[in-house]
Amino acid sequence: MNREILYKTAKDAIGEDVSPQDFAPDELGCVESLSRIIQRAFPELRFPTMLSTRELHAYLQTSLSFDLISEPQYGDIILSVTGTGNGRISNGHTGIVGKTWIMSNDSRTGAWEANYQLASWKRYYEGKGNFPTLFYRVV
Repeated sequence: MNREILYKTAKDAIGEDVSPQDFAPDELGCVESLSRIIQRAFPELRFPTMLSTRELHAYLQTSLSFDLISEPQYGDIILSVTGTGNGRISNGHTGIVGKTWIMSNDSRTGAWEANYQLASWKRYYEGKGNFPTLFYRVV
């Protein structure tokens, strides 16, 4: 299954700066890092390098390679889009759902890390920021 490939690729990258070019600064590098993980997992998709959660959301909404889903499983993309919250949190975030955690770019170090659980993501982005949490699956 494609979500298992994406999960394995993301898990294998933990601790690595997967976007060393830093087209986006590390503190805003989540989409660039996710783009690099998807590119590694599925070179045939020719996934573009994106830099914003808004750009990523627009792409995923129209891509035939990704489906919006309601119940995430490991290997799915999680996304809270900048500008869709209440303004208490300035930026959204994206990552890949793991078996017990969410992997994403760590803004402090620029490394790909297991740095959230689904409950902590929802508590922060939904609870504090009032962001909708979206999930996409590679088809």
